Amino acid sequence: MASGSPYMPEQQRALLNGPAATPPPGVQPNFEHPKNLWTTGTVVEILMLSLATIHIMMRLYTRRFIVGQIALEDYAIFCGWGIFCGYFAVGWRATQIAPGIHQWDLQLKYLGDFLYQIHVGAVIYGICILCIKTSILLQYLHIFVPTKKPDTMYWTCHGLIWLNTIFYIIASFTEIFACSPMAKAWDPLISGGHCITVFDLNVVESSINALTNIVILVLPQISIWNLQMSKKRKLQVSLIFLVGILACVSSIVHLFYTCKLLTATDVTYNSWLTGLWTYPELGSGIMIASLPVSGKFYQNLKEKTRSLLGKKSQLDHFRGQGSLHPSSGTRSRTWLAANYATLSDENHVISNATAVRSDRAGGDRRYNKHQDMQNNPRGIFVMRDIEITEEV
Repeated sequence: MASGSPYMPEQQRALLNGPAATPPPGVQPNFEHPKNLWTTGTVVEILMLSLATIHIMMRLYTRRFIVGQIALEDYAIFCGWGIFCGYFAVGWRATQIAPGIHQWDLQLKYLGDFLYQIHVGAVIYGICILCIKTSILLQYLHIFVPTKKPDTMYWTCHGLIWLNTIFYIIASFTEIFACSPMAKAWDPLISGGHCITVFDLNVVESSINALTNIVILVLPQISIWNLQMSKKRKLQVSLIFLVGILACVSSIVHLFYTCKLLTATDVTYNSWLTGLWTYPELGSGIMIASLPVSGKFYQNLKEKTRSLLGKKSQLDHFRGQGSLHPSSGTRSRTWLAANYATLSDENHVISNATAVRSDRAGGDRRYNKHQDMQNNPRGIFVMRDIEITEEV
């Protein structure tokens, strides 16, 4: 607590050990076992961070190792994910202090720490959502305006990018310097100084945020249904971008609880719920930004799995060939094994090939692999030297 408190040490100690708010008539403060939403908060926070992390790793792998190119929107979403991790840490701390606990069930000595986490979280949230929305809008430009020819989508995306950038920068600085002294924003024992009405600012911010979320959700749908493709394909692509419904619903509920804070006296309960609903919004935003590359990722995963299984099958096949020619005694055999590379080159098909077995006890022995080539007609027959020593 700040040293600017007007209370004597004994009075301050009594206040700190008492309830953070006056309870309603007939309600007794419960400091030991208050009703709370700790389980709900923990599950939501961990789940959304985990899903966001899985999707961002998928996007990073796809862009770096499959596409081979990192674009501006990739840097923006990676930055947004990093900030989201920091936001998770702040929210986690707030959840350990007062996870949906009514303010009269919380001792005043814990209120300052809780309000500090809420204050820091509000600043981080604005920067995080700015990075996520910028990445999504830049991705829209690359997908739907590849020629960069100015049209409705082009100007709308650019307009939203600059509108969000200016607004969230102003909102973040306003949140940081809302009080003078700054600590008055979270220290309830500071009686001097002054603050602007932060809750009014939060309502404006939440309203603009919910509105832009809806616009970002609807914007690609217009372009998708105007594309020259089958209705089935349009529906498939459309469903990918409709994941943003979760972000829209979350931002609307977030706005609802923000409005309640204008008149609510139970600040800890309502502000914690307000913060909790930002997790589905931020997490789903990161997932939305990552899903357009999911097709390439799963296609690459499917091809690699098929290739590994094919190589294992061929290796087992050639090992089996060695057991068909047993002989007495003990000697070493060196095999020249062959396998198929899964290269999609339909214009260059080798229809026949020969594998050679070199035997130290005898000469080379050739046998035809025509049948094997028919089992994989799109492959290219690749000869690789593999020395296998076996006792026979």
